[in-house]
Amino acid sequence: MTTPARRHDTARRLYEIQAARARLVPLLLADLMARLPIEAARACTLDRAVLLLVRDDELVPAAACDDDRPARAAERVRLAHARLADCPLEAAVAGRGEPLLVPDHGAQRPLVTLGGPSGLAIAPLVHPDRTIALLYGDRRDGPALDELDRELLWTFATAAAPLLHLATLAAIARPGDQQPPAAAALTPREVEVLRLMAEGAGNAAIARRLSVSETTVKTHVRQILRKLGAANRTEAVARYARHLHSPALGA
Repeated sequence: MTTPARRHDTARRLYEIQAARARLVPLLLADLMARLPIEAARACTLDRAVLLLVRDDELVPAAACDDDRPARAAERVRLAHARLADCPLEAAVAGRGEPLLVPDHGAQRPLVTLGGPSGLAIAPLVHPDRTIALLYGDRRDGPALDELDRELLWTFATAAAPLLHLATLAAIARPGDQQPPAAAALTPREVEVLRLMAEGAGNAAIARRLSVSETTVKTHVRQILRKLGAANRTEAVARYARHLHSPALGA
């Protein structure tokens, strides 16, 4: 039976999720990704949170929050790049589009082992009908995570998913924006490929959409990474977004 105190706490946390979403709405892509795990941790009363993007069947690190140990958070993000096929827990969450509560995450060793005794929650960001990112959270101390914690993190992820999707698209599709030299060097077809990359499409999906071969798509992707000086697809999208929204470029 739910007690009045429990109901009050749940209502407060739901309010905090909505307030966090409102703070995220105006952010551009790079700032949105950096801020998202911070807002998730605070709204869901977690100590740590990690955001990984799902790109081409890979998990690509985006940002992490650990208020007590920010250096550790940065290290987790750096080490978090992996193939989705090698991460069964993450693959299950991404495939079903439903959250997961892992009571003893040290035993099953998901990709991101935050290290606390409270368990681990993983929630998918799904939009419009595919998982575009995964959000992890745990507590260093305090009560173990339960089903309510899992559902609240999922509620946050569901609220944040369209913001991440739209910010990504807006970052590479603003008509009339002046482009920096590297971005200006992209051909119209490369911009099309970059836009589809931002939507999370893999090479095969891009090839179908553009009616070209996967080999051609791979060539376009290599050229995009080279021209933007990016190490991977997600970095290319984020870097292009920062260029487009740089104050030096004007409105």
